[in-house]
Amino acid sequence: MLKAVILIGGPQKGTRFRPLSFEVPKPLFPVAGVPMIQHHIEACAQVPGMQEILLIGFYQPDEALTQFLEAAQQEFNLPVRYLQEFAPLGT
Repeated sequence: MLKAVILIGGPQKGTRFRPLSFEVPKPLFPVAGVPMIQHHIEACAQVPGMQEILLIGFYQPDEALTQFLEAAQQEFNLPVRYLQEFAPLGT
């Protein structure tokens, strides 16, 4: 079983992206018309035998992140799960 792990960090900083980072988690910033993390998920989904994609970060799972994860699962026909760190672990 092949799984991908993508580290997405957390909201501790992001001062250079303000005011955008006040409302949008950094992994969801648009790059080339889609959320930044989608480029990584697309690449992982193309790997033969990929069974699951895990995102690990310190973000609270808000509505925008939850909607993105649901849409990504539908689009790529793969489980995409978010695992939240409850203390910053230096990822």
